[in-house]
Amino acid sequence: MKDYNRVRRFMAGSLINSIPVERLRKYRDLATAEKVDELDMYLWNQKVSLALFEDIGNVEVAMRSAKAREMIQEFGIGWFINEEVLDSPALRSIDAALVNVKREEHTPQEIHGKLVASLNLGFWVKMLGRGDYLATFDRITKKRIGSKRRIFDDLLWKPAISKTFPGVEPLERSTVDALARELQFAGNRIAHHEHVIWGVPAVG
Repeated sequence: MKDYNRVRRFMAGSLINSIPVERLRKYRDLATAEKVDELDMYLWNQKVSLALFEDIGNVEVAMRSAKAREMIQEFGIGWFINEEVLDSPALRSIDAALVNVKREEHTPQEIHGKLVASLNLGFWVKMLGRGDYLATFDRITKKRIGSKRRIFDDLLWKPAISKTFPGVEPLERSTVDALARELQFAGNRIAHHEHVIWGVPAVG
């Protein structure tokens, strides 16, 4: 036990000394007030962060899987290249994700599965948004000649994505969008090692 405590004190000292004073200030203030160890408080914050991140990850996987299923049901396996319903930001995200998918080596279903797994939470959250513009280009000069607004309420939410939440009272797209953005914001704060035991500030 003495050896364990000696090793723990050494490791604690090394960790504490490697963390900027400003980052530790809140933990030290709380530890002093509550008469607890500041390292224990810091490590507790990490454990809380990991637990929240795990839950956010589970929600992300469930949400993207359900959305992808409904998009296939409504628009077919190639929904992710459908310029009639997607906007330019969505298509750019998809193009970037497809770089890692070798189409000639996979079936359409495998390509779709790899794509869904490659798209980040931000993409799936944006699909709950109002929709942006789809840029149009001249086929010969490749110059941009205009843009068309994509209204996701009509193009995505009503025919497909609203079905992602079966058994729930009718939901407004804007309500689900706001909740998803809060989820994404919390995940980003955790990924940047914010102090979550004091709560996560609301978006905006």
